[in-house]
Amino acid sequence: MGSLLVTVNGSLKGQVFPLANGPVSIGRDPSNPIAPADPFVSQRHCSIECDSKGRFHIVDLGSRNGTFVNGLPVGKRDLRHGDEIRLGQCVFFFIENQDHETSEVNSARLGEGMLPTNTVCELRRRIRPT
Repeated sequence: MGSLLVTVNGSLKGQVFPLANGPVSIGRDPSNPIAPADPFVSQRHCSIECDSKGRFHIVDLGSRNGTFVNGLPVGKRDLRHGDEIRLGQCVFFFIENQDHETSEVNSARLGEGMLPTNTVCELRRRIRPT
């Protein structure tokens, strides 16, 4: 199994998108392989690309509202396992799988979304001042 984008919020919540070696464009235009119905997502918002060494990168395509990885705006950035990608109201997690011999995605239902069972998610506790 290759790398995945798991949607945890927005119009595509609960969907899992496999990432191929070629570029995968994300944007509101229906011609994109990943096309969220979100007015804050540009027609051609960003692209996820895989280089010759198998590393994935995200590239903002001049979007109006920006592409964010782990809360920071990016133009181009390498992706790492567990990175949170936000475009408008859509939130994805980048899941990098090192087990390329597995041909099936095992999933567990979390609320209304789907996550691979071998996925580790880090939850950060926010402390509110008293």
